[in-house]
Amino acid sequence: MKTEINVSKLKKSFESIKKEFDDHRLSINENTNEIRDNFEYMNEIDSKINKLSDRIEDICMFIEDLKKEKNSVHSLSWYEQKVFLALYLEHSELSFFEVVKRTQLPAAMVEKILDSLVDKNIPIIVEKVNNQNIYLLDPNFKERQTKENIVKVDESVTKSLFVKDLNSYM
Repeated sequence: MKTEINVSKLKKSFESIKKEFDDHRLSINENTNEIRDNFEYMNEIDSKINKLSDRIEDICMFIEDLKKEKNSVHSLSWYEQKVFLALYLEHSELSFFEVVKRTQLPAAMVEKILDSLVDKNIPIIVEKVNNQNIYLLDPNFKERQTKENIVKVDESVTKSLFVKDLNSYM
């Protein structure tokens, strides 16, 4: 009888241990599934971060290209150089008619050239005063031009402006 009681107690103990092991195993399996799901989610986030990083890098390169293009000045025609030089040599702003007078070019041509200079990244400041456009070469650009010779001006353009100025004094 004692052995029966011991066997019965032993069976109950084993069943209790088995139940605890089963609960523990289930808990481990649930945690394993959660860890696996978290790992997959982390991989998905990492993939998205890498894609964003690639896009940001592309955008940065695009911006750098735009900056280089903005800072680069396309070569100017002879007449464009003449209008540029008239603005560059002036220490104050010039009216449209003063630009025409200094360059001795037709007004319609000067108007097109001023637009063309802006299109070619020459920073010209335009203000409207008394219904008249006033033009000024950006002072920072003017300083850079003095130091770096960004816009190449042909010697014949320079001579044409100075010869006209000398003739006006005679």
